Amino acid sequence: MRSLLVADRIWGHDGSNAVLLDGVQIAGIGTREGLAGSASEVLRLNGMLVPGLTDHHIHPNALAAIANSVDLAAADDFASIIEGFQSSEAVMGTGLDEARLAEGRLPTAGDLTGIDRPILLMRRCGHIAVGNRRTLELAGVHAATPDPPRGTIDRDETGRPTGVVRESAVSLLTDALQGVAPPPTPVQLLETFGRLLDVGITRVHAIASTGSPLWCGSGREVDSLYSIAEELPIDVDLIVATSSVADLREVASSLPQGRIRFGGWKGFADGSLGGRTAALSESYPDGGTGMITLPENAGELARTAVDLGGVAAVHAIGDRAVDAVLDLFASVGGGPSLRIEHASLVSDGALKRMADLGVTASVQPAFLVSDRQLIADTLTPRLREMAYRFVDMAAAGIDLRGGSDAPVEDPSPWEALDETGLANPLSMYAEPLEVGAGADLVLRDGDHVTQVWKDGIAQR
Repeated sequence: MRSLLVADRIWGHDGSNAVLLDGVQIAGIGTREGLAGSASEVLRLNGMLVPGLTDHHIHPNALAAIANSVDLAAADDFASIIEGFQSSEAVMGTGLDEARLAEGRLPTAGDLTGIDRPILLMRRCGHIAVGNRRTLELAGVHAATPDPPRGTIDRDETGRPTGVVRESAVSLLTDALQGVAPPPTPVQLLETFGRLLDVGITRVHAIASTGSPLWCGSGREVDSLYSIAEELPIDVDLIVATSSVADLREVASSLPQGRIRFGGWKGFADGSLGGRTAALSESYPDGGTGMITLPENAGELARTAVDLGGVAAVHAIGDRAVDAVLDLFASVGGGPSLRIEHASLVSDGALKRMADLGVTASVQPAFLVSDRQLIADTLTPRLREMAYRFVDMAAAGIDLRGGSDAPVEDPSPWEALDETGLANPLSMYAEPLEVGAGADLVLRDGDHVTQVWKDGIAQR
């Protein structure tokens, strides 16, 4: 059956108001008058038809794991955090933001008394965690434990760990909780992908680990995704968070049947602004300039990912980290398969280098809203001028790709689009519909998604 969808307009096609679907493909784009004769049925719709969107940076396992966690996003003091864990059997707490707490700081193990089981609180950025005394004991973290490479353990004046761990040191605690904190179930993962489809996302670049899960839980995140490959309602490009070239090759060669394909490698060059671990060229108000966290084999990982048909996607928030990633990308030849994730602070010189190297900027429009006060309070005037230069990037010819970084931000992209300042922000998430392309479409009526088609099948 050929269905003709007639809307008020078609995004990216001025003068057109109709799309002809033939099974899983788009068979025509034009006007109702021109295409109606080729259709078995005509459906009149209110609103604008746009392509199915791609979220280019999302952590689906972590998003699904919220269901098994204590939600700390609304916590307003240490007492409410403790109450949340006392009224739950969860091991994990997610969404912690010390700026919302009455105490104005991260809690420590000494603040988390009254809970007689291991627990772990993840800061909303995912780069900092807090364990209670039971978790520190389980992990064997004590005064003599050294800081791991590319990570730090906060300590009190006596050298005793406070429970706060940063960057790679987070894995000291998450590794210890393997088997204690449950991973999301297949049903929870499928429900998460279903909610993405509801807001018009039909493909994701899913970041998943082969080692200790990025937001805790047990088992390999990639294996959890493999288990639902044939039931996935949307397409998944699997970007592997690892420091092992062997892991990249293993994932690329062993993907299951279904909607998952190899997407590339995810690396980290620094941390987060809120956690004071993003690598800056000037100091934070309380001292320090963050840290560079690139693995020594980053060049080999990047080349391998691209050779396998994927991208090399490297997290860089601070301007110093962006410069380090550009050095890395220059060493492997540049090109659009090399992506800077976030690119939050970019100097004029780095902007030019990005354009000259032809690298892609994978950015998060929602950060423009959520980081506004943080940037004002945290950065020097020179660094503030570097923040979220989406318009400058577009003007320089840098390819922009949009994502949510969920669960750090809400996965729905719609509310943040107008914040970008771009003339056509939707182009970060989709290309205009084409004849012969897959029949993934979204109907927007005003501010609402009212219908989604995946492979030509209406989902509501």
